[in-house]
Amino acid sequence: MFSALAFMNNVVCYTFAPIAHLAEEFYAEAIPLSFLITIFFITYVVFAFPSVRLIDTYGLRPCLIVSAWLMCVGCGMRILSVQANKASAYYMVLFGQTIASLSQCVLVNSPPLLSQVWFGEKERTLATTIAVNCNTMGIAGAYLLGPMLVKNKDDIPFLNTVIFMCTLILAWLVLVFPVAPPSPPSFSSFVKSNSTCCGRGCLHLAVESSVPIVLIRPTDQFVIDLIPRRCSP
Repeated sequence: MFSALAFMNNVVCYTFAPIAHLAEEFYAEAIPLSFLITIFFITYVVFAFPSVRLIDTYGLRPCLIVSAWLMCVGCGMRILSVQANKASAYYMVLFGQTIASLSQCVLVNSPPLLSQVWFGEKERTLATTIAVNCNTMGIAGAYLLGPMLVKNKDDIPFLNTVIFMCTLILAWLVLVFPVAPPSPPSFSSFVKSNSTCCGRGCLHLAVESSVPIVLIRPTDQFVIDLIPRRCSP
């Protein structure tokens, strides 16, 4: 699911690159369509670090859902631009491209977290590699899809519709995607997922229980101290 979103993100970014001459003729604008790609890079530079903070605060799944729907809404704006007059069509595409570009901040920055949550320690390098390269493969997808579907300028609305439908399907599918696998894939994932419960349990033992507290002092030889707790009456 993540790899498909990352793939589509760069398809959206480079949609008009292989058919630039037809797209410029269709939108009848003097502004080069290369700026539709540049806006992705500008957005990433501005929002890269804030997106990392959002992922740490809210988790991977909520951020992926928001990213998927931002990309879908942005592609929807590109479809609506066909209904607009020629003077404003390009700027509607630019606005939609800007909205879609916001999704890349999460999709580019989160592969390491994805591999930590979903894969074991021996699988993480491969999982991260696949997730990262699917984003790059989206460029190849755009260069394959554009010339295949667009033979003249009148085919551009059809191309926009196909890409929008793909992003819409992914946006709906990500809603039913689970937060994490049924069981932790590694010990580190298990510790992280249960860190809160372990902390509460230790606090309960220290305050309420009559179980002795074990202290380990890191001297030349480890010394174990038992501090007995007073039994409750």
